Amino acid sequence: MKTIQTMFLATAVAAVAAGCGKQETGGETAAKAAAVPVRAKATESRTFERRLTVQGAVECKVVADVAARVPGNLDSIAVDEGDRVEAGKTTLFQIDPASLAKAATIAEQDLNVARASLDVARAQAVQTEAEAKKALLDFARYQRLHEQGKVSDNEFETRDVHRAQAEAAQDVAKAGVELSARKVEQAEAALGIARKNLA
Repeated sequence: MKTIQTMFLATAVAAVAAGCGKQETGGETAAKAAAVPVRAKATESRTFERRLTVQGAVECKVVADVAARVPGNLDSIAVDEGDRVEAGKTTLFQIDPASLAKAATIAEQDLNVARASLDVARAQAVQTEAEAKKALLDFARYQRLHEQGKVSDNEFETRDVHRAQAEAAQDVAKAGVELSARKVEQAEAALGIARKNLA
């Protein structure tokens, strides 16, 4: 144990002796060699760019999921994630125009069919109106004859049923005209939407 203490003491004395030696002047020479010449300049006002370079992820404050007004295949996408867009001004994407054009053509044909159906319904209404007038005249004639006792109750009742059926058919025909007119309006609206989607 005495040997370890002796070795430790000898090492400490050697370290102190080494630190107390004379300083070399090489450090001063190195400082003189590293000196850079400086030129003085008058002060002036300047705008400096302020920039902070950091690493991280940027997330939007506002996010909007946008869906197309009509179903279909996307033909192109005009913006990338993070691009600035303005409502009503920026084109976001294009739906396949061929399918939109076909939808507009179909809507136009539907309108033509609805208009033709309206014409048929109007013609049927005119026909049922004429039949109702004839049935009413026949009923009035048979009513007079029945009152005079010249026709049987059965014939009179048959004419009354024909009159009621003709009036009901006339009401159905008028409703058919109204329904066909509403279908024309519906087809016109569908065509307008299809043309707007195509634009």
